[in-house]
Order: sequence, then structure tokens, then C-alpha cells
Amino acid sequence: MFDTHPDNDRRLQEVIGPARALAGGNQEVGRDRFLQMLDGLVFGDSAASGIRRGRHFYHGELDFTLTYPQGSAAGQSPRCT
Repeated sequence: MFDTHPDNDRRLQEVIGPARALAGGNQEVGRDRFLQMLDGLVFGDSAASGIRRGRHFYHGELDFTLTYPQGSAAGQSPRCT
């Protein structure tokens, strides 16, 4: 059953190699690619993606609101209105 699962020593070696490359400063930063991937990512409230105020979420374009119950964490058991 465990014939295909690497033993602990092998798994450790598979982690140590890449970790040494990172610690030695040989990692690829790719700042431009990273910023390109972030382009267009929604962060925070906006009219296009909805606005959250306290226990309420409003989405004007889709014409709906959500009200979360008092004391609940946002995202649990919303009530549509």
C-alpha cells in the first residue's frame, strides 16, 4: 500500500533543495509578471462589485442587498431583501 509514498528522508530532501535556493537569494522574483496578474483584481468596496457596511451588503448593479444576522460573522446565513 505504501510502496509509492516517499519515505520521510526523501520527502525532507525534496523540501530542503528548493528551500536552500530561496534562502540563497536565487529565487525568481517576477515582479512584472506578479503585477500583471494583479491588474484588474478587485480590492475593497466598489460600485461594480458591491459595498459592505456593517451587517449589510449592497449591490446596485444587480439590485440586491444582504443583511447578516446580528452577532453573526459576515458570510453566514444571509437574508436576501
